[in-house]
Amino acid sequence: MIAFELSPACETDIVIISYINFLNALIANPDDVKELRSKHILLNGVGSDEEVFKKFKEIATVRIHDASIYRNVRNDIEKHCRSKTRTWVAEIIYKYFRNPWSAFGLIAAIAVVVLAFVQTYFTIYPWKR
Repeated sequence: MIAFELSPACETDIVIISYINFLNALIANPDDVKELRSKHILLNGVGSDEEVFKKFKEIATVRIHDASIYRNVRNDIEKHCRSKTRTWVAEIIYKYFRNPWSAFGLIAAIAVVVLAFVQTYFTIYPWKR
């Protein structure tokens, strides 16, 4: 596809080369391939994540690309990563809720506190029949 895109017969922009360069910029190690594969951005039919990583690094696009094509995507990714709220939420989920029992414990604790408030309210203001 890269060879066709660089041939004189192709009259389109160099979108494939730009996309491959963009993925090369995103993939720094095999763990990045694993992350992209888990989000269904990359479909791996080659083999291991290490092999996919090596294949992407072997593709020679001579760094010819149109950087403006994916500028909005890169800006959105950077904006997402700079968000303090999303960072804190992600850290809390990663740190405290990796185990499903942690989430169950939180729900149970919230239920106990809500029921304690309800019991206190009805003790102070009894239900009149």
